Amino acid sequence: MLVLLLVGTTSFASPCFAGPASTLIDNRYLIQGNGAMVKDTRTGLTWMRCSVGQKWDGMDCRGVPERLTLAEAGKRVAEGDVGAGQARWRLPTGDELAGLLLCTHSPELVQKGCAETPAGKAVSEVAFPGIPDRPYWSASTGDDGSPVSVLFDISGSMYGFSDPQDGLFVRLVEIER
Repeated sequence: MLVLLLVGTTSFASPCFAGPASTLIDNRYLIQGNGAMVKDTRTGLTWMRCSVGQKWDGMDCRGVPERLTLAEAGKRVAEGDVGAGQARWRLPTGDELAGLLLCTHSPELVQKGCAETPAGKAVSEVAFPGIPDRPYWSASTGDDGSPVSVLFDISGSMYGFSDPQDGLFVRLVEIER
């Protein structure tokens, strides 16, 4: 059961990009390693380009993202079974996940400089190809201990509380070295 808390009004669509590591994507992301990771130059975080269950093939994320319970997601991370090379990974916080949003086009954000972001573009489809418009697990919890999920939906972005047994998608961030 997913309870939604905050709604924006965005979506995304753009071509995939597998260019050289020195190429900046959307004035923000640098390709790392073999292209399976991107570094967010705004936050310093390095992200898996593909959702858990998909594999980077040098041009795109192939396969189907897996829906995992919160326990399954934690187990996969602990075992290092996430298919993204030798990096060490963790579940991101809700704020880190929401930080992937390019703009929500709310009046407040437009006034702060998001007016140049293409309408309907929530997450960089170039940096994160094929990102499903479904909830993703985070490492955050609500005040009552409920697990927090973040939804990147074609109609907007949302934080929500999810049942730990729900099957949600997982996108991981690298543990800082």
